[in-house]
Amino acid sequence: MDPDLVILVGNSRGWGLTYYNTVLALGIRRAGIPLVVVSTPSEQSPGLHERLRGTGIHVVDDPGLEVRELASVRRAAETIASVSRPGRNVVHCGGIRHSVAARFAAAFAPKGNRIIVTTSVGALHSGSRIWPLYYFLGSLTLNLTSHKVLTLCGRELRKMRRFGLMRSKSSVNYFWIDQDSFSEGQAGPSELQYAFPDSRIEDLNVPKVIYLAQFYGQKGHIPLIQAWKAIVQRDHRLLLVLAGSGPLEPRCKLLATELEISDRICFLPRVPREVVPHLLRHCAFAVVTSKAETFGSCIVEPLLAGLPVCTTHVGIGEELAAADGVRLINETSPKHIAASLSSLLDGFPTELERMRRGRDWVIENCSVDRAVARLARVWQVAGLSGQSSGEAEGSLRQCLLEGKYDDRGQ
Repeated sequence: MDPDLVILVGNSRGWGLTYYNTVLALGIRRAGIPLVVVSTPSEQSPGLHERLRGTGIHVVDDPGLEVRELASVRRAAETIASVSRPGRNVVHCGGIRHSVAARFAAAFAPKGNRIIVTTSVGALHSGSRIWPLYYFLGSLTLNLTSHKVLTLCGRELRKMRRFGLMRSKSSVNYFWIDQDSFSEGQAGPSELQYAFPDSRIEDLNVPKVIYLAQFYGQKGHIPLIQAWKAIVQRDHRLLLVLAGSGPLEPRCKLLATELEISDRICFLPRVPREVVPHLLRHCAFAVVTSKAETFGSCIVEPLLAGLPVCTTHVGIGEELAAADGVRLINETSPKHIAASLSSLLDGFPTELERMRRGRDWVIENCSVDRAVARLARVWQVAGLSGQSSGEAEGSLRQCLLEGKYDDRGQ
């Protein structure tokens, strides 16, 4: 049974309406599924709200959808309930906080407006030292709040099931890509007029290896910089581009100076989302040394831009390695990273063929239209089996009223 309305929660905590939820909303619209997007007034990139409204999508802006603490769950729930209509309303959320609010919305929705909750699960603090606790509590909460839970890759599905997520209500829906932005001729310098702070970025005579990641401990910048010392010794022309921001950035810059390779590393601030395809096209290879990814856009986006990739065993990397679409780094030590990078650099023709296989796999499995088709099948059957809406709603309402739900870890 098709839903009478899909209510897409488009904002992510601290970001406002996100770029990729905008892409998803446009895909849902193309599929002819009735849709309302609810979000905070802020947005990750300028113009996202207008982009949706320009295609006729109804967008409801409400600051109350910024779910930070227990009290704000009720405000978000009331907003979600207010846009529901008689029949089956599927609320699709991008995380645990909004899933709690969406399930609680059933208490505020008019009679006859059934609320069904589906969740695409992003980060669960998988880089934390106590990540098993986050996965256990997250799985327990989603068992209560969601009719269907969709992880972004097989590795995350296995982890969450291991920590208690019900098999009957969980499956994979690969994170969706914006393939059009990586198409040939898109995001060129004439359209963007974006000035990179380092002229070497656009220098075609400087071969570059790029890592797109925020500077946090679990992203593995430190061993990568240590490994880069060995790479520079074999080819001093190479430039490592580290694009991002974060608390570990000063330490990384200091390490590069101590190793006397600061001239072979370009530290770029986080670039606007629309600039990423343009930046990647100026590079020759990509590397990912992360210890934790729930999907791995830092793996997928370079493939779409035509870059061979070597990556650790994170996120979508395992599926891509099974398709022989990326080179895997088996351990995150500087020695192993350097060895994998050397193999990547030495085997350019072979790595190009591997990249093409990886890119084809991504386009086949991660297109937004494929993601929407999977969601549509889920929405047709969501809520028809398992715990009834009333039972779950009653359990969750009691937790909220007694103040037992603590979402600070998400």
